[in-house]
This record gives sequence, C-alpha cells and structure tokens, in this order.
Amino acid sequence: MDIFNVLWTGGWDSTYRVLELLLIEDQGVRPYYVVAPQPSLAHEILAMTQIRHRLEAGFPDQAARLLPVELVHYEAIPMDEEISGWFQRMKSLVHIGNQYEGLARFAKYNVTEPELCIESITLFDAELLLFRDFVRPLLRGKGHECRIVGPFPEPAVQMFKYFRFPISHLTKADMRRISEEHGFSDIMKLTWFCHFPKNGLPCGKCRPCVMAPATGLEYTFYQENAWDKINNMRKRFLSSSRNKRWNT
Repeated sequence: MDIFNVLWTGGWDSTYRVLELLLIEDQGVRPYYVVAPQPSLAHEILAMTQIRHRLEAGFPDQAARLLPVELVHYEAIPMDEEISGWFQRMKSLVHIGNQYEGLARFAKYNVTEPELCIESITLFDAELLLFRDFVRPLLRGKGHECRIVGPFPEPAVQMFKYFRFPISHLTKADMRRISEEHGFSDIMKLTWFCHFPKNGLPCGKCRPCVMAPATGLEYTFYQENAWDKINNMRKRFLSSSRNKRWNT
C-alpha cells in the first residue's frame, strides 16, 4: 500500500479523489488542508469531518488508511520569488486564483508532488481557461502519474510542475457515475463547494455554486428575501455616494 498526498478541501473533486484512493485503489491518503481566512472555512472543515465519520461507519477498514488532516496555515508557507514571478506573469495572461501561488510554494517546500484535483474541463469559465489553454496541453500520464511535462511554451506555467493531476481525465458526471458504481455516492453528497455561504446554505451565485449542478445532484441554495434586497440597495447607494464624494 502506498500513501498519496492529496490537497483536500471537502469539495466534490478532492473528496472524490480521496474516496477513489481508499475505496477503489486500496491505497492510503495523507490529506492536506490550507487554512486561510475565508467565509467557507468552517463549512469545509465540517464537511471533511462528516465525510470521515460517514466513511468510518460504512467502510471502517478503508477509513483507517485516511490519515489525520494536516492543517497548513497560509501565512506560514515560505515565500519564493520565482514562483511569485511566474504567478504574476500568469495573472497577466489569464484569470488565475490567488490560491495557486500559495499552493505551489507549499508543494515546493513542504510536501512532494501533492495531488491537485482539477476535473476535466467541460464548462466555459474564466478560471478554467487557465487549465484548458496553459496546463492541459502539457499534461502527460493518467491518475497519480499525470503531471505537466516540458518544453514549456509559456515558462510561467512551471508553477504547476510541483503537482500531480489525478482526475484531469474525469468530469463531475464521471465521478458521480463511478461513485454510484462503487457504493460511495451518499458520501459525495456531504461535500461542500460554496465560497460565500449565507445562513448555512450555498449562496447560489459564486462560481462553484454555478458549476455544482454538473454533479447531477440537487442542492438547496440560499434564496434572497426582502431584507436582502433592501440591504443590497443600501450598499449600492452608500457605495455610489462615497464614489461621488471622492470624485468631487
């Protein structure tokens, strides 16, 4: 049995990979979670806790191979000028989330080739263009062996050379089908995805919420009420007033 390093968030893609390793490939998993101030922090940690408990109840032998989550504080990740330079270059070319710079620095200094769980590109999305146009053409191999291989037409894409991309050949629909075939689709329903939850529910507006229906599951999203609409109007009014004062 091998132990694989997985960047786990409690979300659909990374949870699928954790369960795939444990329940299909009979391997061990050492999960890493990068702690950074964000509205979804508590929901992601709760999701990972619930997933572990459900796994222990239904698959106790396999659950024993899921090591404790190693928490990594974003501020503690060593800085790296080369990676930061690559990130700024990529940022000038395409939309890219800030988390990828920190994850690349973490992968370089803290853990060998962790698995970054990015699904096969099926939807048009600004951030997904990064992987479609820059990363995907360089991917070679499948599963844990999937990584980017040079030469690199755009040198900045090297910031992704520290990762493995084990599920880049799968869509969310593929993952749902496989999870149903292997009896862990109920665990997949415990995953969390929303960046900006409201009253304990997914907001329904952020990018992960928009993409969530691709899993084929049904979710209850937060519905704006009259007070929300009034508060939004108030915020827009105050913002407009401040802009007018600054411009005079």
